[in-house]
Amino acid sequence: MKILQIVYPGLGGSASVAFSLVEGQKSKIKYKNYFLFYVIENLLITHKKNCKKLNINFYFLKKKKINFNLFLLMNYCNKIFPNVIIVYDISTLPFFIYGKLKKKKIIFIHHTPDRTKNFFRWVNYFINGILCDFIVLVSKRDKNDFMFKLNKIFFSNKINIIENGINTEKFKK
Repeated sequence: MKILQIVYPGLGGSASVAFSLVEGQKSKIKYKNYFLFYVIENLLITHKKNCKKLNINFYFLKKKKINFNLFLLMNYCNKIFPNVIIVYDISTLPFFIYGKLKKKKIIFIHHTPDRTKNFFRWVNYFINGILCDFIVLVSKRDKNDFMFKLNKIFFSNKINIIENGINTEKFKK
């Protein structure tokens, strides 16, 4: 099974979640992992080293305006032809189009803290929620939070929570 993760590896740690997903894969199923780092800065050397260590094929694409990158993003999908596409906190539109054309699943991992979101990011979350097959949240929400209410009304059948945490085996005293 081919898994393509679209990773925005700036501040916030989405790359650490992406690498954790690869590290946690069960060996019985044969996975082939691909990362497309979609960034505004240069790719970190540590990310390159982690990809090589974990046998992840990776690509790097400088982020530009969405209308210029729409076709580039779809080209990467056509080149890799993944079974599943995992998107971290960017627009799922190009992957939705690809997924519908090729009958592939799109997973949206929401990684942005609610308190730092502006109106545009809330709208983007809502649209991504509509376009994807599954939504993964990296933390639980209180029942009084806007995010909890939004998900309960619109996305209750799509939501999964995988809480961020520390790999205690990797970081022993």
